[in-house]
Amino acid sequence: MSGKTILLLQIVYGADLKRLQAVAERLGDKLQAIDIGDLSTEKGQARLVANLTPLAQDAVKLADFLNERSEDPGISPFAQDMLKKTAGNVRNKAQDLIDAANAALADPELAPKLGIAMKDLAREVAAANKLATEYEPDAPVATKLMKLMPLLDKAQQKVEDMPTVVKKNPKEYERAEKEAKGAVQDIVKSLKPNPKQKKDLDRVENNLNDQIVAARKALQQPNNPLAEKELNRATEDLIDALNNLKKSYPDKKHADADEKNEIQLALDNLKKSFGPAVYSKPADKEQDAYERLKDNLDKLRDAAQAEDPKMMNNKARMAAQAAKDLAQAMRDPERLKSLPIAQRQAKEAAAKDIENQLPKVIKAAGNLIKDPKSEPKVEDLMDAIRGLKRVADRPNRPKDDRDLRDNFNDILAGLEKVKDKIQKGDPKAAEEAMSEIATALANLRRAGDRLKEKNGNPSTIEKPLSELEKIFEKIRNKAVPAAQGNVADQKAINDAVPQIKKAWNDLNAATRATDIAPLEDFEDRIDDVVLAAASKEPSRLPPAFKQLVQNLNDLGVHLDSIPDNPKAKQIAKDVLDNQIKPMMRDYATKAKEVAEDRAPPEELEDIANRIKAPLAQIKKALNPQSKNRDPEIAAGEVKKGVQDLRDAVKRGDPDEIINAIKKLKDAMDKYNDVIADVAKTMPDPRKRALLEQDAKEIKELTGDLRHVNPDDKHALASLLDAIPERINNWFDTFGNTVGDDARKAYAKANNLLITLGNLNDDDMDLGDLLGTAGKLNNLLRGLIGDTACLARQLGANEKNLTPAAIAALEMDEYITQLESYSLGKSAAPTPISSRTTTPSVLPSLVPPASYQVTADEVFETISLSQARTFDQVLAAVATEMHHAAKNMSKEADHVATELAKLAKAARGGSKQDMLVSAKAASAFILAFCKQMDDLAKRIPGRNLAEKKEQDNLMRYQQTLKNYATQLKILSSVKAASIESSRDTDATLTTLTRNLGDVVNASLQSMATTRDVIFGGKV
Repeated sequence: MSGKTILLLQIVYGADLKRLQAVAERLGDKLQAIDIGDLSTEKGQARLVANLTPLAQDAVKLADFLNERSEDPGISPFAQDMLKKTAGNVRNKAQDLIDAANAALADPELAPKLGIAMKDLAREVAAANKLATEYEPDAPVATKLMKLMPLLDKAQQKVEDMPTVVKKNPKEYERAEKEAKGAVQDIVKSLKPNPKQKKDLDRVENNLNDQIVAARKALQQPNNPLAEKELNRATEDLIDALNNLKKSYPDKKHADADEKNEIQLALDNLKKSFGPAVYSKPADKEQDAYERLKDNLDKLRDAAQAEDPKMMNNKARMAAQAAKDLAQAMRDPERLKSLPIAQRQAKEAAAKDIENQLPKVIKAAGNLIKDPKSEPKVEDLMDAIRGLKRVADRPNRPKDDRDLRDNFNDILAGLEKVKDKIQKGDPKAAEEAMSEIATALANLRRAGDRLKEKNGNPSTIEKPLSELEKIFEKIRNKAVPAAQGNVADQKAINDAVPQIKKAWNDLNAATRATDIAPLEDFEDRIDDVVLAAASKEPSRLPPAFKQLVQNLNDLGVHLDSIPDNPKAKQIAKDVLDNQIKPMMRDYATKAKEVAEDRAPPEELEDIANRIKAPLAQIKKALNPQSKNRDPEIAAGEVKKGVQDLRDAVKRGDPDEIINAIKKLKDAMDKYNDVIADVAKTMPDPRKRALLEQDAKEIKELTGDLRHVNPDDKHALASLLDAIPERINNWFDTFGNTVGDDARKAYAKANNLLITLGNLNDDDMDLGDLLGTAGKLNNLLRGLIGDTACLARQLGANEKNLTPAAIAALEMDEYITQLESYSLGKSAAPTPISSRTTTPSVLPSLVPPASYQVTADEVFETISLSQARTFDQVLAAVATEMHHAAKNMSKEADHVATELAKLAKAARGGSKQDMLVSAKAASAFILAFCKQMDDLAKRIPGRNLAEKKEQDNLMRYQQTLKNYATQLKILSSVKAASIESSRDTDATLTTLTRNLGDVVNASLQSMATTRDVIFGGKV
């Protein structure tokens, strides 16, 4: 049985039998592989110490697992005694081995005794493995999983082998295909009776068929890179589908009370510590309500499709409250005052639309709760949800270039107002005008930060943004004295105006905001027509369409006046004259049909998306530096395909429907490739994880589209609704800053906390719970990462975020452990409320005085199995890391050195030394990441194995970058409260262990890359 299967079985029963077997097998392998070598040299001694230290640790683990196993009530008293006795034997033989090793290090002539001790330990390990297998308790769940997991492992291996067989050994393909089909069919037969897994199984079968088709095509066209790419894509999809099965155990479906309570505790800690920062401004309250509304509407839709009336009732109530809160926040006079003047009317109108649409959702949900299996009532609720989302999205989805332009115009207007009030000698009015500038500048900063997220060279935006803020700070407090006659302050304000304009010119040159903003204005007018028609208020449509036509004419004049960019002007002329203007008549006709209830709003939205699609080409010509231009163009093609397919379904021609499905699928495949490439450029691993999660959902829709029945109008309609929504979600995630994500996380945390409080344990699906909580971890990237940036974006003090950062880290740790436990990858997670460590004790190897390696005097001879306190764990991790790194990476060895110094500083109570060592360790971690990055970029990526190793190196470095930041934060907290920092110690201990694990894994990956991929030539 493979190690992967053994890990997946850990969830089954208390003593983790398969974990014991895994450790025993690994320990046995290590004992056989050790070569004592020449102990008369320092190099030989160093090698022996490096080899025996982890071996001794594994022996302790094995003894512990045997003792755990002996406590299992499912085995006999005789078996319990045998297991305890064997545990003692393993521990004693491990101690004998250590004593023999120390003796051989002191006197190499005693090396033969070391060999005898190794053989003795190997015999006890084999006995332990045998005993564990013989005395297995009755475990029906384990039996089921033991039958399933080897099937999954076998299928995954066969699937992974297919591309290699096609490329390197095509004559063996027929056999490989037969084996892969057989392995997958075994899984399907095993699980087919379970209706909960029907969707996952269907996806496995469909993806297997796709892989076979792609493999055969690749065989026929051996030199076609597109065929090879399609085969790799199909293989990855099938592997993903197999992995999904591992996450959907029928025997671990619901969260138990302890798991639920622990997550509630984590969420409550986060809410209490983070709430004041998130709720500091009216705009924050509005965004919180909007995010809560979106989240609850999504969950309401899911509950409707799952025919779950209890969850529908819960989410309908929560959505209703969020909608009311949103409308109230959008009407808040303080909030309206903070907006650019041009946007205030749209906010008030949208608040009214939300209040008009909400009763439709409540009514439709109530009807469906009474009859949850009624398809017409499901569709009524879906229509109502779409309508409420539509009116909430229009004013709350940011348009960054427009916001940048509008707020700068408000800054200029505010400066003129300040000068006017100074001239009139009105200090109070001058100060109010200066406050209005401060608000506009804060809004401009928020839009600028979002544009930085999407720009290939964000420093070109940050520099003028910072300059604007510096200039304003110099005059911020000069309005009142200037109005009172202070000539120097009057001059300072007058001199600031051209400086601000210059900084704006630099910012505009980097973003092209004034060129692109009119395109976003036009997009808004297009959406206004949809809202007017869908409102069923006859008086709203004519003025909305008239404004759209006027805006289109103004846009043409604007684009024609753009200087120094003839290519953009030519593209703009072609787009307006040949693509957009010919669609306006159809748009007007369809809008009238919708307003008169002769067509659904979705058909009008399709045309709206088709009109907006070519605008992306103009935006790219104006500002190619923005990373979202290619995704916008690809998304436009997808949305065109959505309209074509909807029209084909309406006409009912089978051949036309099949062709439209194919074209839409091709457009989505291209879009998936584009956004995958963009995600790889994200430096923040948690941002990348969020994008990849959104992309995965779009990819799954692509697979569903590939296999949909062309005659199933209901399934097609669901896909056509979901595809544009998922694409819009990806763009939201892409543009979100750490502050946006933090507000979104707070909203989700609130929703989840309320939901957990309203539901019984059996009502909460563990998979859904982990999915939501796991996404929270990534959304909280600003707390787990760069808190300085988050503090600035939230307008908070960084020190005040420290409790929230600790709460976020605790939740991150607990959710990661719980997720691993639910998949059988680890023992049950340690509760947040009681984090302690009680490792086993076994003396470590003590080299003789003659044994020395450069900088070894910094390190302590303590193993992780001995470590109890934070400083001991830190010292042990440092020593282990040093032994692993010193012949592989000097950067990683420097990290180990600084961690060892940090341990001594913590033990000695030296705050300054702690801060210095933590900062240095963080810097060396980043240097180590750079080393990994350079190595990863050199990997050719010729096959799945090379791509996998490349991906490992990229993932490890991103994780380590996060740990570097966490280490600085938590060490600062520890240094500030050395005498009373037990909570910080627990979190630092976990962080240190995780850091050591990832560095060691990184070094192993680097060694594999060096030895296997490059043949030792790097």
